[in-house]
Amino acid sequence: MLNAVAAAAGRTVSFVSFTVPQDQRAESYFAPLAGLATGPGIELNFGIVPYHPGNQAAGTTGDQARLIDAALADSPGGTREWGICTECGMGRAGREEMPVLLDLHRQILAGG
Repeated sequence: MLNAVAAAAGRTVSFVSFTVPQDQRAESYFAPLAGLATGPGIELNFGIVPYHPGNQAAGTTGDQARLIDAALADSPGGTREWGICTECGMGRAGREEMPVLLDLHRQILAGG
């Protein structure tokens, strides 16, 4: 869908965010990224920061990152850097959850 939107937008698409359910680690979910033809000018962000990390199976976020990298490597647009976010933004998270979510962002980016 991003290929079609970028081609038809009539202006530059600079940012896109992909929802990734917290428990999703199936290769088939990420496989469509192998068809991504857009170039590195579009910033890609993936919602792999779990809202409830205690409910997520160990290693899931690492598996998600590995599957994203593998699919992008196979894409016409090629391997590229990408960013992370929560599944659906942080607008519904409570104030007390913010420090944990921000720490998770930092930990994931640091590879941990």
